[in-house]
Amino acid sequence: MTREETELAERMYDDLKPKMLKRYGSEAAFHRQFYIKKINPNAGETTLKRYVDRVMKSKKTSPEKIAGWKCFFELEQYKCGEKVQTDADSKAGWQLRLQVKSRITGKPGRPIGTPEATLSSTYELFGEYRKISGEHGPDCTVFDELAESYIDGPLRRFNTKWHPRKSIEGDDLVAFEEDLLLLQNESSEFCNQLEQLY
Repeated sequence: MTREETELAERMYDDLKPKMLKRYGSEAAFHRQFYIKKINPNAGETTLKRYVDRVMKSKKTSPEKIAGWKCFFELEQYKCGEKVQTDADSKAGWQLRLQVKSRITGKPGRPIGTPEATLSSTYELFGEYRKISGEHGPDCTVFDELAESYIDGPLRRFNTKWHPRKSIEGDDLVAFEEDLLLLQNESSEFCNQLEQLY
């Protein structure tokens, strides 16, 4: 390896190690999984132990260690066809949860203002989602999949039914409040799912 390649490998190792430890618990566990998934799915315990022991004793710039780190880097950055949670997913999840929780959608059972104000608030969530998703781009596919199920499910269902109405009163108001409570409960569950991203 050239000096530049060695420095790059060391930087990659130092940058990714905290993420790897968070996901796998230990470097040895990571290299064990890497061997099973990418080298030999049928490896026995003796072979696995020999491989992990050898890699753990090697320098962080050794070819075997770099192969594992390169694969982990590619999964983190480019997914390699798999959906892997990224920092962008965490940030986007936190931002959208804040938006949902701070509106009437995140306050089940609380007294509501006017139906018009409620509908304006719920409708604005579509724009907030687009803004957050656009800000974090293609690195937040796990977030996007989760968010779309809420945005195109409970939130769109509620707004499609009620937003076109010019006035909501009488029996319609009772039905509106029932639908809102359902949306609030579904929003709370969605926020719990978003919490798993960070």
